Amino acid sequence: MENILETIKKLHMLSENNDSPEQAALAADKIQELCFKYNLELGKILESPDKSNVPYDRHYYVAKADHFSFLWQSILFHAITQSNFCYDMYTPGTTRFTIIGQKHNVEVITYTFEYLIGEIQRLADKHTEEQGFISKRDRRFYKQNFAKGAGVEIARILRGRMAKRTTATTESTALVVTKGAELQKEVQRFYPSKKDIGKGKTAHYRMGAGYSDGREAAKNISINPGLGQSNQRRIGE
Repeated sequence: MENILETIKKLHMLSENNDSPEQAALAADKIQELCFKYNLELGKILESPDKSNVPYDRHYYVAKADHFSFLWQSILFHAITQSNFCYDMYTPGTTRFTIIGQKHNVEVITYTFEYLIGEIQRLADKHTEEQGFISKRDRRFYKQNFAKGAGVEIARILRGRMAKRTTATTESTALVVTKGAELQKEVQRFYPSKKDIGKGKTAHYRMGAGYSDGREAAKNISINPGLGQSNQRRIGE
C-alpha cells in the first residue's frame, strides 16, 4: 500500500492548484475519510497470517501557539486525533502534545492540524482587515475570537462527520470498535492509570466580537475538486 501521507499530500497539492474558494474543513474531512479507508484496508491486509501488526507508539508534537490560542487549538487537535484512531494529551504549562497511536495515523494528524491552523490564521487576518479597526486592541481581540470560533466549529463538524462515518457500514463500525479496544490497551500500557480514554475535551468561552464570524466562516469554507470532490461543497452542508 502506498504511504497514506504521500497520497494525501498529492491530492492536497491538486486542490491548491485549482482556482476555487477557500478550503479547510472539508479538505480536512476528506483527509480523515482517506485515512479511515486506509485503516480499513490495512486491517484486512493484517488479517493475513504472514502479516504482523503495525505497532502503537508514543509520539510528541509541539504546537506553535500562545496562551490565548492554545485552548481552542487543543480542542481542534483533539477532534483530529479522535478521527484518526489515536489518543492525545498535553503537558500543562506547555504546548506539547503526547499522542499514542500508529505512525501513519499520527503523521496524518499533524499534517491536517498544521494545514487547518494555517487556513484559520489566514482567514482571521483577512476578516480582521475587512473590519477596519482603528484600535490595535479591538483588532487583536477580534482576530483572536475569530480564530477561536473557526477552530471550535471545525472541531465540532469533524466529530460529527466521524460519527456518521463510524455507522456507515458494518465494516466501519467493526473497525472503530476494534481500533478503540486496541488504543485503550496501548494507552494503558504507557499510562496504567488511564481507565477511560473516551472522555472528550470541553471548553467554555467568553463570546467576544469575531467569535460568531469565525464559526460562520468555518461553515462556508469550500473545497476544490482536487481532493476527490466532483463539485464544490461547503463544510456546513
